[in-house]
Amino acid sequence: MELDYLDDPEFQELIRQYVQYLTDAFSEVKEYLNQANFLKIQKFGHNLKGSGGGYGLMGISEIGQQIEEASKAQNKSFISELFIQFEVELKAAQKKYPTE
Repeated sequence: MELDYLDDPEFQELIRQYVQYLTDAFSEVKEYLNQANFLKIQKFGHNLKGSGGGYGLMGISEIGQQIEEASKAQNKSFISELFIQFEVELKAAQKKYPTE
């Protein structure tokens, strides 16, 4: 599925804002893992699953789905691995859509 609107400069600004939001929110979400707050992690994953795809960040969307499922199972070690993958995807998005 091609997302033609991703080339629109105004939409790219929205993507930059979304990537900044993810950067800020992820610091908080990492604390949820330390607290074993699986419900909040699950909600974060669910939101990533939906919003990541809408912004054309399919890797983030896919990881979001996995985070949601791992949170339901309260699989802390797998969530930790997924957070590492998420950071890689987030860094790639930050590079592609830098904030000025």
